[in-house]
Amino acid sequence: MKAVRLLVLAATLGLPLTATFHPIAVVNSPVLAADPPVAGDAPAPKIDVHIGNGPVWYANPVLLAVGGIGVLVLVLVIALAARGGGTTIIKE
Repeated sequence: MKAVRLLVLAATLGLPLTATFHPIAVVNSPVLAADPPVAGDAPAPKIDVHIGNGPVWYANPVLLAVGGIGVLVLVLVIALAARGGGTTIIKE
């Protein structure tokens, strides 16, 4: 029961560290109509940016969370196994 309490406490203390707050965009006035194109405007150049396929495995937050939970479960199992137990004798 102490291990469960410790796990809940650790999760509760860790929650504020995972929260991210994004400000809400404020629009001063709505756009009623788009400006008509001017005859001398050139088409916008095509921009193609390739950064990669995403984060590498050791920077992926999902894998870090799964690995962290796995380590916590492993420590919990080792702690419970280390406590040991007495011999259970069943009398008939």
